[in-house]
Amino acid sequence: MEITVGKIVGGVGSRRWAQVHDFVPEDDQEKMSKRGRLIVLASIGTEEEKNEVEVVSQGREILARLHELYYGNMEGEAMEVLTRGIENVEKEFAGVEVTALAIIDKALFCALNGGGLWARVGGKEGWVVNPNSKHEILNSKPMVLSSWAKDGQALVLGNSRFWDQVPLGIVKAGVDNEDMEGVVETLGAVVHGGGKGEGTVGAVVKIHDSKSEILNPKSEIILNTQIPKPKFTWPKINWPRIKLPRGSIYVAPGEKMAKQKQMMWAGLGFLIVLVLMVGGWQWRERNKRIEQSEQNKTIESVKYKFDEAKALVSLNPVRSRELLGEIEGEVTKWKSDKVTKRDERVKQIVEEWAGVRAEAMGIKSGEGKVVFDLGLLREGMVGEKLEMRDGKLEVLDTQGGRLIEVDPVKKSGEVVAGKEALGQAKLLATYPGKTLVFSDKGVVQCSMSNVLCSVAVKPDEEWGEVKDMGVFAGNIYLLTDKGVWRHQVTESGYGAKQKWLADTEDALGLGENMAIDGSIWVAKTLNSKSEILKYTRGVRESFTVSGLDKDLGDNRILYTDEDQENLYVLDRTNKRIVVLKKTGEYLQQYEGGEIGNATSLVVDEKAGKVYILAGSRIYEINK
Repeated sequence: MEITVGKIVGGVGSRRWAQVHDFVPEDDQEKMSKRGRLIVLASIGTEEEKNEVEVVSQGREILARLHELYYGNMEGEAMEVLTRGIENVEKEFAGVEVTALAIIDKALFCALNGGGLWARVGGKEGWVVNPNSKHEILNSKPMVLSSWAKDGQALVLGNSRFWDQVPLGIVKAGVDNEDMEGVVETLGAVVHGGGKGEGTVGAVVKIHDSKSEILNPKSEIILNTQIPKPKFTWPKINWPRIKLPRGSIYVAPGEKMAKQKQMMWAGLGFLIVLVLMVGGWQWRERNKRIEQSEQNKTIESVKYKFDEAKALVSLNPVRSRELLGEIEGEVTKWKSDKVTKRDERVKQIVEEWAGVRAEAMGIKSGEGKVVFDLGLLREGMVGEKLEMRDGKLEVLDTQGGRLIEVDPVKKSGEVVAGKEALGQAKLLATYPGKTLVFSDKGVVQCSMSNVLCSVAVKPDEEWGEVKDMGVFAGNIYLLTDKGVWRHQVTESGYGAKQKWLADTEDALGLGENMAIDGSIWVAKTLNSKSEILKYTRGVRESFTVSGLDKDLGDNRILYTDEDQENLYVLDRTNKRIVVLKKTGEYLQQYEGGEIGNATSLVVDEKAGKVYILAGSRIYEINK
């Protein structure tokens, strides 16, 4: 008996939820023989407004509870167990409406506490349970029906909202479509097109079996009409006429026996080939049905998670990302599967995937507007480092040895120091009222009130290779291949270098760049694995990044300070800016624009601006 099921499910709201559960216990022979296939239409409708996450969670509990009550105990008749299960669920969950159909071999059992059931079979059609005849089930036990399956039978089940929204004429027209996808598309368009689809659920069940019958005394139509078994007739074959020579032909006895044996073996060989062909066809058809059944279950499972992920995008983006991660592999496979892509459910998921994923991942556009072009000051000028001080942007041109100050509000800029004062500049750091440049002269400090630059800390061979520089609480911090050195600020300048890391910490090859907000954050790559290390008072703290759709690349720059709530990572390998909480949880990311060409970034959370430096231009991205 071949059964196809089409599902029509509306949206989820703060008061309504609906879903179809279709389960076949193929791996458990006892459950298959005693309980069979279970198709459940469950919906919730309450006056109390709830969080959508709570509504979805309660809906899943209802389906799980029904499944447990029906398949959890093999004692008792299926109809009795199914009815009792609906009664229990109705008591445990307020506002629940259930229509359930159990198919055991060729027997059909239907139990419902609301909604309706319409059927067509043998050229006749009509209501089995009219949804408007609520007096039969209102304030009483669920209505129970039983029947036998019949070839060509079509059943349409739906909750009360389904029959309120879908006219019977459209149901009849939809069922006329032999393709189940067409049926679902026709009825689904009505449900989703009216703007009142929340909490609506329906299912179309088509049965094909030339040897089955159906009896349903509850039906308003005659469902026990016998269908005559079709007579089989061999196809007429026009054999070619062969002219045989007239006259007597003598056949020797031995030759006659040999010809009889040849005919016998030829007939036996033909019979074996025929049996193999028929058996092979049946085996192929059986495997095809099993494959289609498994495929349909997979599609339904993915669609259920995808719909839930869509509903949770704004309410619980972390859970939404988890659900999308669970089904991403299957959706990726569908994009290249021509057969599966014909399914309307798959088409919808594939079409909506990119938008839903981007929203759940918090992916924003990295397109920004140009704040200032350094080429306006000097032709061919290119910036390498970018910092912010007192609302101004400080840019270091390492090739030309120039320090440029840019006003992002006025969109103006000027060169405030050159190579003669700075030396061969490499790194840049800022602090209120002053800017520091690391060069071959050591650490050069420029007072921005009168733009006077002088060497604050002379070079020290014991530093090692200096990778990055930062300033916190007026103190200078140097990240080197030997660890972190600190030069404390004094009344007369800066003191001698101090080892900042604790003796218990491994200082060699610490990292490539850093950010300081009281703790020191270090970007490090070890054995092709990208890490972010956090040190507080010279001791490493546990820090793990979580929630990323893909790992950080090995070419990245960190940014934060004591005024910023989050940690920002310019992931140049993946051409994005990733925003993390300082506890490691992923928040959002920016993609596109000139991010892939950026060499430095700063953030002003209070103003809601992200600034990146790409070549000669500074871009402003709105947060």
